[in-house]
Amino acid sequence: MENLYAVVVTYNRADFLQNLLDSFDRLSTRPARILVVDNASTDHTADVVARASAAGGTPIQYERLSVNAGGAGGFSRGVELALESGAEWLWLMDDDVEVLPGAVEALDRFTPEYSCLIGRRYDATSSRH
Repeated sequence: MENLYAVVVTYNRADFLQNLLDSFDRLSTRPARILVVDNASTDHTADVVARASAAGGTPIQYERLSVNAGGAGGFSRGVELALESGAEWLWLMDDDVEVLPGAVEALDRFTPEYSCLIGRRYDATSSRH
C-alpha cells in the first residue's frame, strides 16, 4: 500500500495515545507517516509524541491546534496535511485504539478494487462496534 498515512486525532488522552503509537511499532508493514493532530490538549500529549518521534520508528508529524476543533475539525486538518504531503491512502483513527499486527496487509489486499475502506473496531470485551 503506497503512501499510507495514519491520521490520529487526540485530546487530553496522552496515555491512550502512547498505547496507540506503541502499537504502530509492532506492525511489520507500517504507514509512511503518522500525523497526530492534537486538539489543544493540556496534558502531556506533546511529550508522548516527542518521545515516540525520538525513538525513530515510523515518522511522526505533530500539529497542535490552538483550540479544540473536535473530532471532525481534527480529522479535517489531518486529512488536509496528509494530502498536502502526498498521501495516497488515509487511515483515520482516534487516540483510544491500537492497531493489530497484520492490519496493513489485511487492508492491502482490497486496495486494487476499492478506493475507500471502513474498518471495524472491537471493545474491551472483543465485541464489534
